[in-house]
Amino acid sequence: YVGTGWYEREFTVSDSLKGRRIAAVFCGVNYFSKIWVNGQPAGEHEGSYEFSVDISKLVKFGQTNKITLEVMDPKETMDMEFPVGHQQALGIRMGGIYRQSWIEATGKTYVSDIHIIPDIDKSQAKVEVQVNSPETDTTRPVRLDLLIEGPDGKRRTVRRRMVLPKSGKPFSATM
Repeated sequence: YVGTGWYEREFTVSDSLKGRRIAAVFCGVNYFSKIWVNGQPAGEHEGSYEFSVDISKLVKFGQTNKITLEVMDPKETMDMEFPVGHQQALGIRMGGIYRQSWIEATGKTYVSDIHIIPDIDKSQAKVEVQVNSPETDTTRPVRLDLLIEGPDGKRRTVRRRMVLPKSGKPFSATM
């Protein structure tokens, strides 16, 4: 469709998850998104690919919650200076939620992105991992374990120790 669509769904988050980061994850929403949880603004996003919104402070643990999305796919895309997603490139107009979405619970420190850059000639890959951590007054040591399974079925674990800085900004490490 083209224009504005509304989505709403109820969900519960167990009391046992109090103190954890709770996020709404969307793998594909086209194009301008506004998100509310329990009637309170939770976030906005522009684009058509994966994003998440931290909803920890808006969730009622052990109770029914409601998430609402307003998604606008602009009508005037031919004159606009921004991309409207891969559907437009394929000649298909598709607005709204077009891939899976879910509510996830993580620790306060969590992996927010993994990017793998293969080097086929050398039979190796570079892995970039982005770790997010809440604000802290001190640095904190953490260990990141990466389990790799090759095409032959053999598994290998790569461990990287790192120190999270004194801030709430994302911390990136390359393995």
